[in-house]
Amino acid sequence: MSSPTGSTSGRLSRESRCVGKPIRRRTRASMRTPLTLAQSVAIMLVFLSLTTSVEIAVGKGIPNAFDVSSPTVLIVEGMLEAIWAGILIYTTMVDLLAADFMNPSFQNNGILQTSTSVSLLIGSAFIGKPTTIEREKKNPNKVAKSLNFLLRRSPFLSTVSITLKGKPWLSITTKARRRTARQKKAVRIFPRPTAGPLRPIVHGQTLKYNMKLRAGRGFTLEELKAAGISKKLAPTIGIAVDHRRKNRSLEGLQTNVQRLKTYKAKLVVFPRRARKFKAGDSTAEELATATQVQGSFMPISREKPSAELVKVTEEMKSFKAYNKLRVERMNERHIGARLKKAAEAEKEDKK
Repeated sequence: MSSPTGSTSGRLSRESRCVGKPIRRRTRASMRTPLTLAQSVAIMLVFLSLTTSVEIAVGKGIPNAFDVSSPTVLIVEGMLEAIWAGILIYTTMVDLLAADFMNPSFQNNGILQTSTSVSLLIGSAFIGKPTTIEREKKNPNKVAKSLNFLLRRSPFLSTVSITLKGKPWLSITTKARRRTARQKKAVRIFPRPTAGPLRPIVHGQTLKYNMKLRAGRGFTLEELKAAGISKKLAPTIGIAVDHRRKNRSLEGLQTNVQRLKTYKAKLVVFPRRARKFKAGDSTAEELATATQVQGSFMPISREKPSAELVKVTEEMKSFKAYNKLRVERMNERHIGARLKKAAEAEKEDKK
């Protein structure tokens, strides 16, 4: 049987040992046990499956809200994919491979470093290849569209077009847009010709181009007067007028006057109102058979000079063309001195 003194001394001894030390109380946080490796893996798998499912659902639902093939969407998608690829590469290179690459046994072995680097690059290429193939199967012109969208807004590369599978995407859309614009214009200006008003035949400027014929800005007032067309009437019947141009040659004036007369003979004038005909309007029979002229009408063509074939004679064969040119050039150079000498000789004869 223990004495009360012994129990008291034991209690006092325990209290004396606790003097000067803080009393630690167990909290809930300190009572938790750390997670094991299996539990951490299970939690990560659960979160991965949930986030992947949500991502797939969002990816399936968002494309229905906008145009997937629009240039803006393609650019934004490319930027997000580039950011995602950068994060993935950083995570792979730094977090996962840093420990292996910093190993002393790895750093002291050159063959191991080379083989590991090559394998790493090959693996990265194979990781990105399935995504690229799947994207090309869904939309083969996706890359070409985004690149052409950027090229059209570049001041230096506006004429460049990206070609994919033998078909230039930018050129196809441009051709279709221009074709549609031409068709709308033809309907809007009916029954006038689609090529625009009639223009005169003029020569190019300078000695280098004056032998070439081209369409001018408009007919002169003199040409209109010679053809019997008023300068106010001409623009209303599809004839371009340029009051600043002047006729420098009779041949050019006659050519353009004849061009106006030919156009006037073929012209079909529709009345402003269907049932009210005025002077100068075409008859009902001509209006019924009239059609809109598509493309260029009365094209400008230069007549090639015809060469006449002659029989070569002995006189032609014996003619020295080079010697003749030399003599004529010398005569032109000395003509002044010869005239002066002849005048002085004539004065001396008179004396």
